[in-house]
Amino acid sequence: MSQTELTRRENKKRKPGRPRTIEAGHTSITMRVDLKERLDAKAKIYSKKIGFIVSRQQFVEVMLNKWVDE
Repeated sequence: MSQTELTRRENKKRKPGRPRTIEAGHTSITMRVDLKERLDAKAKIYSKKIGFIVSRQQFVEVMLNKWVDE
């Protein structure tokens, strides 16, 4: 079964028009592997500092929010 068929099957199960649990939409970004590895290393350090594990997405959101708010 192709990836497209799997995606269609998943979308069919989810039923169009279902309410979102989070109102904000999402977008993805592409980055070089070396940058991803650096972000993961910094996220690991940040996770130790705050006492719980954050994902790369959460870490990038924290960084961007801090940068935009400055």
